[in-house]
Amino acid sequence: MTAILPLAHFEIAWQENDYTGHDADEALRARFRRPDVSGELIEAADSWRTGSRPHPFAPEAMHLFGAAFYYSGHHSRAHTLLTRAGRRVPETLPWAAASLTPGRRYARARRELGLP
Repeated sequence: MTAILPLAHFEIAWQENDYTGHDADEALRARFRRPDVSGELIEAADSWRTGSRPHPFAPEAMHLFGAAFYYSGHHSRAHTLLTRAGRRVPETLPWAAASLTPGRRYARARRELGLP
């Protein structure tokens, strides 16, 4: 349930991008770098990670939080989460929120974070 928070922010950024015409990456960075958004995501992710138990949707949550931290500039947090998320790419959000195909966007993020 905690992963609904980054999901909601991706949806908002995507919707705002449709109306403003900005580049998708730019819109995502603008959304996730806001101090209020970044702060609540850090708090939620820390709470989720410390209390988390094995769950079938954990990889999707790791992708959502990892992508949010990638766009917010918290690359060490993104690196940790996306390392655990693996190479499988969710078909929709978060990586489909950018202009490239989800697989290509995720591969680019992994390269920028120094992940194999």
